[in-house]
Amino acid sequence: MVTKALSEKAIEERPQQVPIKRLGQSQEVANLALFLASDEASYITGAHHELMEDCL
Repeated sequence: MVTKALSEKAIEERPQQVPIKRLGQSQEVANLALFLASDEASYITGAHHELMEDCL
């Protein structure tokens, strides 16, 4: 999906704007959503998880 939203130059530059220096994968976002919806995340409150839709 990245190629539909960003220019080639932006695709090359975007990872430098992310602390881990790479774009996230859709499976990683799905894993986060599943974790947060599970009982395992019962202690997590008020956390901020930023997702840039153009990076999926």
